[in-house]
Amino acid sequence: MKLIDFIYPTIKAILAVIGIILGMGWGAYEAVSHIAKAEASLVRNEIIVIRSLDMEHLNKRFDRLERILQERK
Repeated sequence: MKLIDFIYPTIKAILAVIGIILGMGWGAYEAVSHIAKAEASLVRNEIIVIRSLDMEHLNKRFDRLERILQERK
């Protein structure tokens, strides 16, 4: 009987520790996930700006080439 009285609180304590560890792990995962999403958003915005500048530059070059070709005709 004493063994049963000892096992129940022991199992309860072990499960509590496992729950705390899992909770901390899940919280850390969520925090890292949110940070990664925020950083990805910033990087995505920078890429969009850079690509639009590149396209602007290419459009200007093609426009200039078209003018040159039309002048030669």
